[in-house]
Amino acid sequence: MVFGSYPDALQLTGAAIVRFANTFLDAFKTKDFVLIAIFIWDDSKATRYALFQQQNDQTVCCPLYTNLALES
Repeated sequence: MVFGSYPDALQLTGAAIVRFANTFLDAFKTKDFVLIAIFIWDDSKATRYALFQQQNDQTVCCPLYTNLALES
């Protein structure tokens, strides 16, 4: 499978982890597992995502939080 970019791969992998946790782990059967994913770009900027599922929905939501400039 070819991804459009590395953040796409990060989001796809994160979505799989969220769905696995909410489906198979007893502690998260109520779909309250939240995964924070951070992608660091070559220019030292970071993009942060929060991945989660809402009740009675199989879709994994992924709002973009912010782009951060990392200090060196």
